[in-house]
Amino acid sequence: MTFDLQRSIGTAAPLILSLAFLVSPSSAQVLPQGVGWADISRPEFDPIGIRAGSFDVYPKLQAVAEYNSNVFARAEDVRADAVLTIRPEIEAKSTWSVHRLDFSAFIESSFYPSIDDEGHTDVGLRTSGAYEISGATVLSAEAGYAYIHEDRGDIDTAFTVDGPIGLDRIDASLGLTHRFNKLQVGIRGGYDRFNYDDGLLADATVVDQDFRDRTQISAQATARYALSPEFGFYVSAGYKDVDNDFSRSSGDFIEGLDLERDFDEINTDAGIAVEITDVLYATLGVGYFTARFDAPLFDNENGLRVRGDLLWNISSITTIRADVARETQAASSPIAPIRVNTSIDLGIDHELLYNLILTADARYQIRDFDPIDRTDDEYRFGLSGLYLLSNLARVRFAYVFERRDSPIAVFDYTRHRVRLTAELTY
Repeated sequence: MTFDLQRSIGTAAPLILSLAFLVSPSSAQVLPQGVGWADISRPEFDPIGIRAGSFDVYPKLQAVAEYNSNVFARAEDVRADAVLTIRPEIEAKSTWSVHRLDFSAFIESSFYPSIDDEGHTDVGLRTSGAYEISGATVLSAEAGYAYIHEDRGDIDTAFTVDGPIGLDRIDASLGLTHRFNKLQVGIRGGYDRFNYDDGLLADATVVDQDFRDRTQISAQATARYALSPEFGFYVSAGYKDVDNDFSRSSGDFIEGLDLERDFDEINTDAGIAVEITDVLYATLGVGYFTARFDAPLFDNENGLRVRGDLLWNISSITTIRADVARETQAASSPIAPIRVNTSIDLGIDHELLYNLILTADARYQIRDFDPIDRTDDEYRFGLSGLYLLSNLARVRFAYVFERRDSPIAVFDYTRHRVRLTAELTY
């Protein structure tokens, strides 16, 4: 497994140069630390909300019309179609002076005029909260359930089946932080459960997806120290355990024929957070991971972890964003238990008008599967705009280009998506 840094820099360099010529520095109004122009509050256009006791409730309805040039995200059998998506959702936020409790829920239905099997409905529920044990100690928790369908361009999905693969996901986390003057320490534990539906071929043959069902448990401990308001550093250590349902404990598992894909991972990181100027903020963390597989035929996998981001309010109406990451992820491949994802993201937000925000963004990602010899390159470029009509209505438009290049030709695809979203809020 290798990371071609020269190739990554060569891919990103043209976009960096383009962004540099698009805008020029000027004296900028000071925003809250780490906040860009696209994310600031605009009271004249922010949702009003409905007061319900000690909560503010925000209902929302989205209607999305999209053209997708390659619905199946395939190299062959390329089919285009329109997509109509309706998404009502609701969010409730507490208004307490201390402590916090939030709820949200959504239903999303998508319809395809020409490809009936692609139509589907997703649902989701989520809650999060924080309890201030004292002025220096906070207990936080989050939990959610969703029944969703994989995008056809998902790298793990069964791309030959009729209709997208659906899955149940349950996740929960619990954390505790405590501040000792300039030092803040915290611990957090997480639980993720994935349960996939089987797929069907055109002749009604079942494509079993049970081998993808898994449970992931994680724990992370972090210490942050602020040397000054403008500079701080952190260290962290984490543990992750991935337990696939289809393993030696499963009755369907055949020793010597099926692959044991369970593994655990230990990782460490150290990094800095710095306010370079009052309009330029950056964080960078570097660490190391070791993945240990239950199957004796796999050697331990070791490698570099990277996480960094930069936000530059280069003028009073323009923000440049950059992110880089390199980390592991459990893979759903029956022959590869893990992959290492390396990604570079660049973006620019520009306030053309006070109520019209334009965005351009790009991503380059390398997906390296282990232990097999497979490395995929993925590219994404997007242009979008958000037009705020009032507190009650807004319109979004977007164009997205996506491409994957894989040594396994059937996983290659290119597609274009054009999307118009009308959003009603209160």
